[in-house]
Amino acid sequence: MWSSSTGSAGGCASPRPGSASPALVNAVISGLGIAVLPYRMVSAPLERGLVSAVTVEGLEFHRKFRIVYHRDKFLTAQARDFIALCRNFEETASQHQYPGLC
Repeated sequence: MWSSSTGSAGGCASPRPGSASPALVNAVISGLGIAVLPYRMVSAPLERGLVSAVTVEGLEFHRKFRIVYHRDKFLTAQARDFIALCRNFEETASQHQYPGLC
């Protein structure tokens, strides 16, 4: 999230890394700054008119995630199902949407 308070005080806005996406969405909704977030996190607030989005031509963000678990622990059926869900995420992504905040 970028701080709006720094810029309003006559200084430059500087990026602050963050990973608490719901908190970042709420901060943007509250007018505290801007954030770079996944579309799914902001689709509902966008539809409700709570935030605005800017598309930057030619700029793409990519993330990589890993599923990790203790190597000596037994994986339950639910854990194996979750891993399968994650592996098939690209195929099922359109079926899931973040409900939004506020």
